[in-house]
Amino acid sequence: MRSPVEKIVAHRATNYPNAHWMWQEFCKENRDMIVDTKRFDYFRTRLSNGEIHYFVPTCQWLEWTRGRTYWLWDELYHNGYKVKSNED
Repeated sequence: MRSPVEKIVAHRATNYPNAHWMWQEFCKENRDMIVDTKRFDYFRTRLSNGEIHYFVPTCQWLEWTRGRTYWLWDELYHNGYKVKSNED
C-alpha cells in the first residue's frame, strides 16, 4: 500500500554512469522495499515507506531542482536552496 506522505530524496551524482551505479546499489540494498522504479526519470525509485529517491547527475541538477522540494542528505531544500529550520 502506498504511503499518503511522500518524501522526495535526492542523490547527486557526478555523471550519468555514476548515477546509474548509485541507483543499482541502492536497489540492491532496498530490494524488499521497492514499489516501482522508472529508469528514465532520473532513476526514480519509490519505496513502500513513501520515499521517492532520484539519482540526478550534476549536469542536470539545476534543471531537476527547479521548483522542487527535496531532501539532500539530512537537510530539506527547495529550488536548490536549503530551507531554514527553527533551529537556524
